[in-house]
Amino acid sequence: MDNSKFIPRDFLRNNYLKLGFACFMCYMGCYAGKTILSAISPFLQTNGVFNADQIGSMGMALFLAYGAGQLVNGTLGDIISPKVMAFMGIMVSGVLVISIPSIPGYALNMAVWAVIGFFCSMMWGPLTKIVAENSTGDTGRRLMLALNASLVAGTLMAYLIASVVSANFKWQVAFYVAGGYMLMCGTVFYTVVTYLEKRKIIVCAGIKSRGVKRAQPKEKLSFGLMMKHALIPTVVYCMMNGFIRNAVSFWIPTYIKEVYKVSDSFAAAITIILPIVNFIGTFLGIKMLKARIFRKSEHILSAMLFSLSTLTFALIVMFNGASLTLTLICLVLASASMNSVCNLIYAVYVFRYRDTGRISTFSGALDCSAYIASGFGTKFIGFLQSSFGWNVTVLVWCGMALLGGASCVASSIICRKNGVEANEG
Repeated sequence: MDNSKFIPRDFLRNNYLKLGFACFMCYMGCYAGKTILSAISPFLQTNGVFNADQIGSMGMALFLAYGAGQLVNGTLGDIISPKVMAFMGIMVSGVLVISIPSIPGYALNMAVWAVIGFFCSMMWGPLTKIVAENSTGDTGRRLMLALNASLVAGTLMAYLIASVVSANFKWQVAFYVAGGYMLMCGTVFYTVVTYLEKRKIIVCAGIKSRGVKRAQPKEKLSFGLMMKHALIPTVVYCMMNGFIRNAVSFWIPTYIKEVYKVSDSFAAAITIILPIVNFIGTFLGIKMLKARIFRKSEHILSAMLFSLSTLTFALIVMFNGASLTLTLICLVLASASMNSVCNLIYAVYVFRYRDTGRISTFSGALDCSAYIASGFGTKFIGFLQSSFGWNVTVLVWCGMALLGGASCVASSIICRKNGVEANEG
């Protein structure tokens, strides 16, 4: 719904800010909880809590459950209240993260991380639905941009927690703090959204919600519509983006520690650079999309960003641990590029399906594909580095980035042939 015709501009802007802040806090909390395992992993290995293979398996369980949950929860987010779903997801996840230090054994820990992944998946689809159905045009894109930026902020929070804990406290404290932070974010989200909802500024209703009038979808979510907008190659590069953005990032603290022989706290602290730069990358992608060279196509821009990641991974292989500074620059560029691609997918491409009334389902399905790749990729990277070493592992990253770039080119060709531009509307 678009309230701009009925509400004074200053008041409207203020309430859009409130909505954006609430959704930002919810997803930031989600990512802080999801990322804490990766951020604290070198400290866990040093203290003999879990080895690399076990941590990789827990990461795989988290990502796979998150991805599978996106299919279920993305659809449910279109049927029942997205506010209730997102709130339930972050609160249950927060309690489970706090409980991690008291969970005995590797197998049970892996199961709990899978449950955390499932409940974390209750946020993305419903949050995108709240934003998409309560905003239009540029305002909607700005809110989606903020929502995408929140995952970077959440990652940064996790690394800050891990860095401080590694230097000053026992490993258990990291999970207590991360889980507590999730509970706080969930409370803020529910309070603000309920405030806006009660004043009839926004609507958070599913298809089955009673007593709420919903606009009828303007367009049907059909197979033909999805093929017209190059769904298949877009899913492929969405998966490659998920592999690099999540699975590779999961292992970066361990990679830095093992290759450059630094301390746990230093590995966690230096990795903080990545989410800070990712913040910049998230916003740059949208700005770059306006350049004439990219023809207003996020597929062409994404191909360029995947090419940049391919080059940076190739440089890491070529110099093979010779320079920490060079490696960090390469990782920063690759990570920022992939966050830009992620934002182009969810803040631009997904918005093409807003008029179907099924944006939560569609967004959840895309996120599912990304996290399936992330889940298997996390375990696969753990296997590669223990069996063949980090140089071969980074070479595989290079190949994944190359495949992602090729898929972007295919998407661009299909969209151009069908006469559509993904960032219009």
